[in-house]
Amino acid sequence: MHKEFITNGNNALTIDLNQWKMSRNLSCKILEETANYFLIENDSGEQVEFLKSLVSSNKMSIAGNLLVLSEAQYLSHFISLRKVQNAKMNIQFEDNKNLIFQHREQILAKGAYYLLRPDFLSSGASHMGSFNYCLGALLDTFHCESPFYFQELAGFKKMYLVKLSGSVLSGVYSATFWSDDKGEFIYLTSDSHGPLPRPLFDTMKSFQGILNGSFIEIDYQDKAIENLLMDINNTELQHVLVNPNKLL
Repeated sequence: MHKEFITNGNNALTIDLNQWKMSRNLSCKILEETANYFLIENDSGEQVEFLKSLVSSNKMSIAGNLLVLSEAQYLSHFISLRKVQNAKMNIQFEDNKNLIFQHREQILAKGAYYLLRPDFLSSGASHMGSFNYCLGALLDTFHCESPFYFQELAGFKKMYLVKLSGSVLSGVYSATFWSDDKGEFIYLTSDSHGPLPRPLFDTMKSFQGILNGSFIEIDYQDKAIENLLMDINNTELQHVLVNPNKLL
């Protein structure tokens, strides 16, 4: 099932929910059986071992080769897989974030890439709480009219705010920017570079207001980032083939 959503940049993207959202159907196929376990598979094709003793203790039903789990057991066995998947995605993101930010057009063009939500993308301040945001929503702020773009800041050029934390009372902060000029992340703190151009409270409130969209959260983020990195590598390979002198 395809679902369309509107990005913060006012573009329409689609996401295939069958591909990127785990099935919530509690009926699972029994593939194999041992003395103590069933090997079961949900509608999304994911397989887990399930203790036979849980069937009777949770009053679950078996009809043919179908086991109907309770919602609690389904969450415990299948939804918990998201933690492992998200951990893989976060490792991939950390290892490749410079490359990813250099290819932001590809993220803004595809729903699954737009909705990636790595732990790295989190901001917050004391007395305000923290908030996490998706990659595409952040990259939609990367334009020269954005209030979070700085032509020059602390001696660096073409800077976009990526994440911000600190204390609104003291003004102490730690900020991460992406520099188009250098093609890398720049890290600034109040101790090393002085105050921000705008008060921390005002900056944080407006940053949160722009990024806190009600976007779909996808389940298979590890697969999404793998696909993104393959697309980026293919793009770079095509660029080299068209411009072979770049290798010299």
